[in-house]
Amino acid sequence: MYQFNFTEEHLACIENYLQAHALSTNFAFLQGYLFAVSVSPDGIEVEQWLNVITHNDDSLDEQVAFALMALHHQITEAVYQSGFSLPWNEDTCLSEKESWCEGFLMGAMPFYEKLMASSLDDELKQALSVSTEQLGFFSLGEQQLQAFCTQTGQDLEHLVQQQSELAEEFAPAYAELVEAAAVASGLYD
Repeated sequence: MYQFNFTEEHLACIENYLQAHALSTNFAFLQGYLFAVSVSPDGIEVEQWLNVITHNDDSLDEQVAFALMALHHQITEAVYQSGFSLPWNEDTCLSEKESWCEGFLMGAMPFYEKLMASSLDDELKQALSVSTEQLGFFSLGEQQLQAFCTQTGQDLEHLVQQQSELAEEFAPAYAELVEAAAVASGLYD
């Protein structure tokens, strides 16, 4: 019997799968993607997101599928019950933050684009835009961030710390913002 409490064994199972299959995905990417799936008003089915993150792996082992579902469950529970916080701290390397943001944007873009194209009022669109951009900020990559710092005379380490703190402020309320936008858009019942 499989449990949906995410464990170290689940983490090891997922990391082994990612390494064995040489996917262009890492654990941080999965966390970002599954956060977006969790807040999506589209109600994405398990099979759909499993196919996306495994690149339609027909030979996906049941143990890996359950480990991924346990990770999704953990993130969803944090979003809607225990309080979500980004899986970062000051020691988290920039490449992990970049991967999380890339995964988040991959999962968020389908509902984000629908909501932004809808008849939302400007205030809600702006809030959704700013929040999504902030949560996806590190997807710009180190090279673009360094170029920005060079142009503005800022220190990269300081910028990363500042943007990490801002993203941490936006993350817990993102699900509520998406829900409010979805309801106001009239696209979702």
